[in-house]
Amino acid sequence: MADYYIAGPMAGMPDLNRPAFRRAAEHLRNAGHAVVNPHDIAPHAHEGPCPRSYATNPDDGHAAACYLRTCLKAMLECRAVVMLPGWEASVGSREEHRNAAFCGMPIHYANEEGRVA
Repeated sequence: MADYYIAGPMAGMPDLNRPAFRRAAEHLRNAGHAVVNPHDIAPHAHEGPCPRSYATNPDDGHAAACYLRTCLKAMLECRAVVMLPGWEASVGSREEHRNAAFCGMPIHYANEEGRVA
């Protein structure tokens, strides 16, 4: 079981906000924690077209819903969640936050440098 799942905005962000996710993952790993970065998770495998969704990944054409399905599953296997700045404006991040809170998972908030308070 990983210690932390990183959640944050992707859609509409330059490079899907990968640098912010990397900074947070690096900070947590340097502190000795096992981390799940959703950028390392493949989209939900399915036949036919992707389900309708609010965003599409420009790298592979998968809908955000394809990623959210696998990301929620991975998140629930972690001990806690780290929210990146700007998560409040992200549909997917708000859903991750809502699910983590509903399931009683500890939720931490990272600053711009990726450090958890």
